[in-house]
Amino acid sequence: MQKKHIMEVVAGLLVVIATVVAIAGVLYYEDKLNRERHTVVLLARAPELGNWDLPEIDLTQGEPVRLKIRNVDTVTHGFTIPELGVGINNPVEIKAGHVAFVELTPAKEGTFLYACSVWCSKQHPQMTGKIIVSRR
Repeated sequence: MQKKHIMEVVAGLLVVIATVVAIAGVLYYEDKLNRERHTVVLLARAPELGNWDLPEIDLTQGEPVRLKIRNVDTVTHGFTIPELGVGINNPVEIKAGHVAFVELTPAKEGTFLYACSVWCSKQHPQMTGKIIVSRR
């Protein structure tokens, strides 16, 4: 009887170890991808719950960037940068709990408004931020 109990404990430990290793592998892979490309992580929340977690994003003209937009809210959000052509022809929509990726290379310097493009709350018009593009 005691041998069976020991085997159950060992099996349980192996399941826990396998789960931890799998999660660590995914996190390592994601971190490696983020380091290989200039990646900016942006959290989307309705304005009354905190709005975008980066009210300003600094980018360099001509440098490719990957925006990783994570919707941590319970409603759908959108993403657009009209002056840079993002979200115009191909709307970016991020469902609750999901992630969207936007790849862009800013061709001109300046300050550009980014905004939620899906009605998300009564305070939706305030769900904006700035992208500041400067020369190298």
